[in-house]
Amino acid sequence: MLDLRTLVPPGRRWVLLLLTVLSALATWTAFPPFELTGLAWVAPALLMLTLSQLTPRQGFLHGWLFGTIFMGGIVSFVAPYGALPWTVLSAVMGLFYGLFGLAAAALRGAPPLWRVPALAGAWFLIEFLRGHVGSLSLTFGDLAYSQEANLPLIQIASVFGHYGVSFLMALLSAGISCLLVAMLPLTWLRPTDALGPLAGSRVDSLRRFNRDAGRVALACFALVIAVYVGGRFVGEAGSKRVRETPSSGGARVAIVQAEGVPAPGGRSSGALMAEYLRLSAEHPADLIVWPETAIGAALNLDPPRQQQLAELARRKHAHLIIGAGEMTGGRVYNSAYFIRPDGAIADLYRKMDLVMFGEYVPGRQRFPFLKRYPIRPFDYTAGPGRALFEMPGLTLSPLICFEGIFPEQTREICRLGAQAVVILTSDAWAKGPNETRVHSAVGPFRAIEARKVVIRSASIGRSAIYDPYGSTLSQVDCHANGVATAYVRPRDGLSTYHYWGDWPLLALSLLALGLGLCRGRRGTFTVAL
Repeated sequence: MLDLRTLVPPGRRWVLLLLTVLSALATWTAFPPFELTGLAWVAPALLMLTLSQLTPRQGFLHGWLFGTIFMGGIVSFVAPYGALPWTVLSAVMGLFYGLFGLAAAALRGAPPLWRVPALAGAWFLIEFLRGHVGSLSLTFGDLAYSQEANLPLIQIASVFGHYGVSFLMALLSAGISCLLVAMLPLTWLRPTDALGPLAGSRVDSLRRFNRDAGRVALACFALVIAVYVGGRFVGEAGSKRVRETPSSGGARVAIVQAEGVPAPGGRSSGALMAEYLRLSAEHPADLIVWPETAIGAALNLDPPRQQQLAELARRKHAHLIIGAGEMTGGRVYNSAYFIRPDGAIADLYRKMDLVMFGEYVPGRQRFPFLKRYPIRPFDYTAGPGRALFEMPGLTLSPLICFEGIFPEQTREICRLGAQAVVILTSDAWAKGPNETRVHSAVGPFRAIEARKVVIRSASIGRSAIYDPYGSTLSQVDCHANGVATAYVRPRDGLSTYHYWGDWPLLALSLLALGLGLCRGRRGTFTVAL
């Protein structure tokens, strides 16, 4: 096999480095604040082009550089807490893209028919891995989340989850990258199918590569168009059917967003409570939802606020879901309270999946200097399990804040019997509207994946109610006071995605990557020296 280190001139290495940086910046611009969403389909192609010219070791470094720059933009909300945590988080998240670079460079000898699906599979696997690393899990920056408004295309999430959308986007980028290689000067490397004497001359090999690259890219485009057309039909017909089909159950839901969170230097908890009560009184509803930590204190130890909420429930004859703290047995929980129309607390949910360094500091008791960590002087305790809130005509289940950015938690509560999903978030960590838009982009995906209504209540925004096909039934924009209302109908059963989970796409991606790596090892390279 030819030695790539001798075939890539030193001057071209700077070109490849520049392409990696440009790819990272262009991919980032597909997300807020720029929201050039179309770039998410093509910008990774520049990285994939670069990786076709590198050794696996070089590919890892280029992938890591891409990931550090890209994720540095995505997690910029950490920057106000200091340059060190921002840099460390960006670099750690970048390691996953380093693994993609390693795999993609190892695929460099595979012909387009094998390389393209293998690259898409590798991209899915690193996104999946990044969302399944315990306390470090994060799905912000997954390609799919840039397509929140592209409802026809993301309908496939009901079958493959939001990861399936990312797979499709990476597939198109991979096809484009092979097409770009075919258009480059002949001094750039091109893989040649390892067919021995049957491969023919060098000219025949180049022609074969160019022809295959064009055909595979065309097939990728055709697949995207087919998914879009099919998704548009499914989404529009489904939303119409949901609106027009009578239902024996359901409830009028009102999400209350009183912009702000109780915090030092911000609105007082009393003034904020008064605003929530005022807005709640303005709209008829069977269910009133307040966001995470709408009441900053431990509600179970605050009889005056409990009385105010009980009076609201009785006056409106409505159920309430209220985000508030809870303190019991020396432990502090981030909880969602479920209050009946008679004013009694019927049930509560304690957040299970806590945010490291946001809701707890590992080793705080062991290392004294961590006790001065500036977020808060105490740690929350994780709750024992999921909860179902039962009311006439509707069974709901709540998730709190970051729990809503992972598809597994929504799948778990739907398998327990939830007919609609409630996500409560404060977004107090957000330092501007960009972070709130990144966070709220998960709402339509959770609705489509579950094929159930998602009620997302946020203190800063965006509060919204999404139908089972991702369409917005009602919303309150970021950093605004208001109430979002809609009639929510129950949906029983499981979607295809919630029934099978990620196993089909995992199997497909592992198979594609394995076959691609096998062909890549057997491949040679054609280059005009």
